[in-house]
Amino acid sequence: MFAINFKWCVKIVREIAREGSGYTKLIQLVMMFMLVSIFVVIIIYYLYNPERVDRIDIILTVVVGWLGAIIGMFFGEKSMSVLEERRADKVEHFIQLFDEEKKVTAKLQEEVRKYLK
Repeated sequence: MFAINFKWCVKIVREIAREGSGYTKLIQLVMMFMLVSIFVVIIIYYLYNPERVDRIDIILTVVVGWLGAIIGMFFGEKSMSVLEERRADKVEHFIQLFDEEKKVTAKLQEEVRKYLK
């Protein structure tokens, strides 16, 4: 059963990573998983040791953490869109450079052929 779930997790991670902003989404997904698991661990710990901290403090702390994660996801989306635009501009620039380089190379090859004849 664990192997089937592990294969499914690997498949999902690969699909996420193939997208343009996939690695950012993957990191956000890992952070959300860590946040939820820490929340569960803290709740379980303080259920067995109730004299130390009020439960409402734990819940409010986790709510603030969730809000931080949501805000981070929002700004992550904005920054990824800016990065994608910059990347598209750079790719277009490199394509133009390669085209110019091909033209120069073709001219040089013609001159070498003329010189060798």
